[in-house]
Amino acid sequence: MDLKDKRIIVTGASSGIGLELVKRFLAEGATVMAAARGIERIDLVHRRLLLKKCDISLAEEVDQIFSYALETMGASISLLPMPVLPIAKKSDRRIGRISPRFSIPM
Repeated sequence: MDLKDKRIIVTGASSGIGLELVKRFLAEGATVMAAARGIERIDLVHRRLLLKKCDISLAEEVDQIFSYALETMGASISLLPMPVLPIAKKSDRRIGRISPRFSIPM
């Protein structure tokens, strides 16, 4: 998989599948924003890794990570929500509003 120069947001990134995806995307050359409630559990250091504390069940925190992503990563970003159901269920209005700038999935 060629992810060089891709920019990806992974939510639920502090453990499990989310954390493993962050590691894999970094290894494949992507710039990654790792977002999670327990962001302090991520002990990775990488020049292409951004860490952002976020509870995706709170709409204002979802708004904050998208704003931060646009400021720091630019306009062409892929979103990989982990877990998928909470972000789709609780933040539908944000997903519809950001679709021109973010692609779901990659």
